Amino acid sequence: YIVVKELYIRIRERYDKISLSVCNHTIWLLGKAKKWWAALEVYENLLDKGPQPNNLSHELVMSHFKFLLSAAKRRGFWKWCVKLLNKMEEKGLKPGSNEWNTVLIACSKASETSAAVQIFRRMVENGVKPTIISYGALLSALEKGKLYDEAIRVWDHMLKVGVKPNVYNYTIMASIYTAQGNFSRVDAIIKEMVTSGIEITTVTYNAIISSSARNGMSSAAYEWFHRMKVQNIDPDEVTYQMLIEALANDGKPRLAYELYLRAQNEGLVLALKAYDAILKSAKTHGATIDV
Repeated sequence: YIVVKELYIRIRERYDKISLSVCNHTIWLLGKAKKWWAALEVYENLLDKGPQPNNLSHELVMSHFKFLLSAAKRRGFWKWCVKLLNKMEEKGLKPGSNEWNTVLIACSKASETSAAVQIFRRMVENGVKPTIISYGALLSALEKGKLYDEAIRVWDHMLKVGVKPNVYNYTIMASIYTAQGNFSRVDAIIKEMVTSGIEITTVTYNAIISSSARNGMSSAAYEWFHRMKVQNIDPDEVTYQMLIEALANDGKPRLAYELYLRAQNEGLVLALKAYDAILKSAKTHGATIDV
């Protein structure tokens, strides 16, 4: 790639004109060598000095941007994702739904609620139709920001425009309604999932149990744990971890310890945090447990 870049620079310096095919080939080779920013420089030269880029030029640079966006998202660099998106628009490239969704997901994973909302709005303003992935990322961001009413409005709008929820969307909404203490709506969500033929898994129940635990509703968390068992859905480490900590923090160390032993009997390995919570609760409330 060093040779290619040097040849490109020399041609630019020595000749008034350069072939577009040479420029496109340079962009392609630099991308293949994972020198995406160098490839972008060549594209910027096309815009500033000519010749005018063609469809192939756009496609090559878009593929590089897509790779950079995906890499930034995987590493949790949400700000880089936003900058890359801005750069694309600055250079006259139109991000598609995949690019917008990549940035949305990055913002959501980083719990950057306001950034996610802003990206979603820009997406709509640019005439890009949000997908089920777009709505899922936005709902997740709103939940993390505890903007539950806004999330419900987004959910209602999503249903109104005919976007069918998937298991991820339903799970987020179950968690949100749980946080609000609106268990009638949680029940309705579960029924809708069954009616829609969507399999209810451990992940959905964990979301409800975790949301109950985070909001100081250990009794509700315990009830949903039993409902989970009745439905023959196996709890995992996350289920027990959240439930044990919730019960211990709510002054129920014996019950928490019973669940700890049950998890061990089921071959699950829990983090020390759960055991520490039991010991702390037992000491605080003067409870005796056989440790």
